Amino acid sequence: MQEYNLKEALIKIELAIKKNEFDLALMLYEEINKNWEEYEKEITPDSAKNFLKLSEYIEKLLLEKRKNFFDRKNLLQLRKAYSKF
Repeated sequence: MQEYNLKEALIKIELAIKKNEFDLALMLYEEINKNWEEYEKEITPDSAKNFLKLSEYIEKLLLEKRKNFFDRKNLLQLRKAYSKF
């Protein structure tokens, strides 16, 4: 029988994002979404607060990665533009 531990799953997503393994993070998220009813059974009001904090931290990580991606993309476009001269 598979144990459904939401905190562990969210931490795995966090680590995947930190390692830039976005496909793995998406797969883990889809697994949570697919088995949500099982995760929901184990959520208590106290743990819900912790899960919310962890999910907000994951959101901040994603926004930071997105910003870094677009900054890097703009830098590459700028370099490409200057290389034409």
